[in-house]
Amino acid sequence: MELRLVDGVGYLNFDPLQPLINDPQFTGWGGLDLAGLIGALLEDNPEIFNELGSMAAGSGVNPEMFTNMDTQAVEQYLTITRTDEGSGANATFETTVDFAGLLADPAFQDTLRQQMDASGQGMTEADQQEAFDQVSSAFQDASLLIRQEVDTASGRTASLSVEFDVAVTDAEDPSENGSAAVTAMINYDYENVPTITVPENASVLPYQQLLGMVGGMMGDMGGALGESSGSDAGGTSTDGSMGSQPEVTLEPTAAG
Repeated sequence: MELRLVDGVGYLNFDPLQPLINDPQFTGWGGLDLAGLIGALLEDNPEIFNELGSMAAGSGVNPEMFTNMDTQAVEQYLTITRTDEGSGANATFETTVDFAGLLADPAFQDTLRQQMDASGQGMTEADQQEAFDQVSSAFQDASLLIRQEVDTASGRTASLSVEFDVAVTDAEDPSENGSAAVTAMINYDYENVPTITVPENASVLPYQQLLGMVGGMMGDMGGALGESSGSDAGGTSTDGSMGSQPEVTLEPTAAG
């Protein structure tokens, strides 16, 4: 996936995504004025700040609970090993986590119970135990490997990779059981830092048109629900006409 952010406009290259989207209409770089979109949404809905604040306050999550957690109790489930021979330009460290041991630790469970109680969800002790059992079952065979390479001369991180594997179980439908694996790799270059520029021939969708498209689709959905008694399965209205959608007009960038 290729992404860029230049002057508040987010760009996405659709070409590498063709095997997933399989739509020749989406080719090359496309952009959206994210800064303009967020600004317009906040201007029209200033109460969103209050809503976000209320959500944060009502979540009951107290970061100090984790900050004040006994770090030694957690560190005993972390293993950090240097794996290189010590003669190269980089030192390699691998960190693994014992999820089964961490989740079974009474001190860690007490911290999670405090979070559940503070959330205000009214979970009973039986509900909390059931949640613990589900999480413990899911992470019983989970593995996490963090590999970090450090330049021994400068002390800077040269690369960082994360490998995470977890089993996916469904007690009600064992046929859905499986596993999930996530791998991420970051390489650092402190010398040859590229300049992020607007992609050539990129087309930018004005945020006003995006809002119009969303509004049009919501209006069509509302109309379809209101006229469902007189609509057929094909989605036409009572007079047989299809709901109209706003036409999308892409604006070429200056580079294009």
